[in-house]
Amino acid sequence: MGPAGIRPGDVLITNDPWMGTGHMSDVCLVKPIFHGDRVVAFSSTTAHMPDIGGRVRAIEARELFEEGFHIPLAKLIHAGRRDETLIQLLRANVRTPDQTLGDIWAQASANELMEKRVLGLLADYSLAELDAVGDELFLRSERAMRRAIRAVPDGTYRYGFQTDGTDGPFEFKIALTVAGDEIVADYAGSSPQQPRAINCVLAYTYAMTAYAVRCALLPGLPNNEGMYRPITVEAPQGSILNPRFPAAVVSRATTGHYVPALVLGALHQVIPDRVMAAAGSPLWAVTQSGVRDDGKPYTTVLFFNGGMGATPVKDGEDALSWPSNISSTPVEVAERQSPLFFHYKRLRPDSGGAGTFRGGLGQDMLIESESERPIIVSFMAERTRFAAPGLAGGDAGGPGDVRINGKRIDHRKQHVANRGDRILVRTPGGGGYGPPAERDPARTTRDRALGYVRRRPG
Repeated sequence: MGPAGIRPGDVLITNDPWMGTGHMSDVCLVKPIFHGDRVVAFSSTTAHMPDIGGRVRAIEARELFEEGFHIPLAKLIHAGRRDETLIQLLRANVRTPDQTLGDIWAQASANELMEKRVLGLLADYSLAELDAVGDELFLRSERAMRRAIRAVPDGTYRYGFQTDGTDGPFEFKIALTVAGDEIVADYAGSSPQQPRAINCVLAYTYAMTAYAVRCALLPGLPNNEGMYRPITVEAPQGSILNPRFPAAVVSRATTGHYVPALVLGALHQVIPDRVMAAAGSPLWAVTQSGVRDDGKPYTTVLFFNGGMGATPVKDGEDALSWPSNISSTPVEVAERQSPLFFHYKRLRPDSGGAGTFRGGLGQDMLIESESERPIIVSFMAERTRFAAPGLAGGDAGGPGDVRINGKRIDHRKQHVANRGDRILVRTPGGGGYGPPAERDPARTTRDRALGYVRRRPG
């Protein structure tokens, strides 16, 4: 038996936002790996579920209990035997029991594969454990990150901006302190925790901060614990970037994805050649749920991306997710999975911020409901009021927009779509970098030829 009553063949499960990845849609499975009678490692997987119950990713949710089936850290499998009671409870509380459980069992299979490969590695090299190997990898990565931080001049660099908010704009502020070979990111002054499902737990805030630092200072080094040891993140408890339980958090990306823009904006003051302008993120999503012809409920999440920010040497990529790693949902997949018809899905001209290097373009989608029954539609949409800012004299990107039947809607609320209703989704463009007047005329000519830019300067 291992620590805390863990046995060979156990698989732990949780979707607790403060323990896992920040919202209950992500289910985490952890399997202890035994070598003899000793736990030598853990295999861990996280997967975003098609549905976890609750209000279908509704930003209107006021507390965690509205957001779905909450799984505390528990054993899904006890010494090789499934917990059928937990499985029945989960199936009874989600709209897509077969899909949700299918994804969880796929995770369990991945955990088992990792276990086999770790044990195979130990056998191949006649090792009793991996502690020494892990310590050495972490130490080398830590040294590399500390070396990269030392190359940045010491000082405290402040940056901030407003975002769309709900009843009023939200404030996001950072004080990024570089001291020797360590970095401290302090988000004091950011908006307080909100009674909406857009709060971002500290673990997610930390992850987005560390990722941005890595992108700017050491992009080529693989992720591991060591490279993050010199990075400290602080945010007042009870703030939008460090909420208290039971804050609603399902759409935490609509907040957390602003964090890398804060970090890069602060670093721009001291290493301007290593950062990019703000992207047209946070990630956009259209979640719709209803009942199929066979009477079974369903939920589908469609992801769409804005343009990336420009860099000191390159235009921003068009309609590409950052800092998330989620690609835009293909039309064929969306129409196969949902009673929807796409009239078009195309890049939006003039949505990238002008600059020496142009911001990436957003995209426009016109979607029609073909469902015989009403469907519930929720949106994750940002930068509809405050566009992605440029850097070094670059212009802001174009703002996003959401309309139903030609009328601009409150995208923070759920909506009912009937057959024939048309939903227009327009994702934001990325910010430009550098003065527009210094753009290479050849690039402008190419943009016009491709239809990326139509408006005339001035």
